[in-house]
Amino acid sequence: MTGHSSPKWRKQLPYGLITAVLLVLLGSSPAGGPVLHAQAPTGASDCGFVFGFATLRELIARSDPSNRVGDCLENEYHAPNGDGLQWTTQGLLIWRKSSNWTGFTDGQNTWVNGPFGLQKRPSASRLPWESGPATDIVTFLSAPSGELPQLIEVDEAARYTLILHQANEGATFNMYFGDLAGQRLYAVSLYPERSMVIEGKQIPLAVLRRFFLDNRDLWVDPRVSVGTWFSADSNMTYLDISATIPNRELAIQLGKKYNQISIFDLFNLEEIRTGGTGEAIPNLPPADERLPELAFLPS
Repeated sequence: MTGHSSPKWRKQLPYGLITAVLLVLLGSSPAGGPVLHAQAPTGASDCGFVFGFATLRELIARSDPSNRVGDCLENEYHAPNGDGLQWTTQGLLIWRKSSNWTGFTDGQNTWVNGPFGLQKRPSASRLPWESGPATDIVTFLSAPSGELPQLIEVDEAARYTLILHQANEGATFNMYFGDLAGQRLYAVSLYPERSMVIEGKQIPLAVLRRFFLDNRDLWVDPRVSVGTWFSADSNMTYLDISATIPNRELAIQLGKKYNQISIFDLFNLEEIRTGGTGEAIPNLPPADERLPELAFLPS
């Protein structure tokens, strides 16, 4: 990308923790003709809540009468791994097949109906009884230990990155941890030769899916994420491969090294200018030599 190094959106998706992120946060394993203008789910007159989702919605309503779960946008459907999923106007419901319990997330908080009844926690944290692979990307990148979550399927990643982009005019998506908006991370474009520019705000789903597939060699590394952002000034949408880093000073240093106009603060959702022009520098190092070491302390 020749301009900014990361998405330029200013709000998080109101029903923002996409399926893949929720699967990771709850300890589950994500499963496994061109679409010109794929859209987020829209309200359906014949949709409804049944079984565990109906029960969870009622339990949450008792503790919070503000219609926290919202209304259905579609009926429950099932991922290839058997997990049940259902979008609502306020978030996402999930039934985890492997442990037979349900959850709901609005992006910032998650409600879990598990072995101790209904419990609420921030989406970035875990309850004491939850176990499984790492779920906090900032902690993992700062002091990697244990195993990573399973990779998210490309089709799921492309679908929900598109939903995030349409809602927020940008997204940063990690193939292990999902949507990174709100994380204490900094996105830096280190691979300008991999960027793609599309006229207008809409990204055809087939194009986004192909972008994921073409850059698998990079995003298989947990330090690397796929980014999108729409520039109203140019009426262009940029697809980008970025490093996501918990250390602010290191991110700024890399932004300057690779001549970036700015890096992007994913926690505060704002740009940090680094003084470059955005043009690719001559004699770029090999792609596998541009990333910082995996373990470093966040600033």
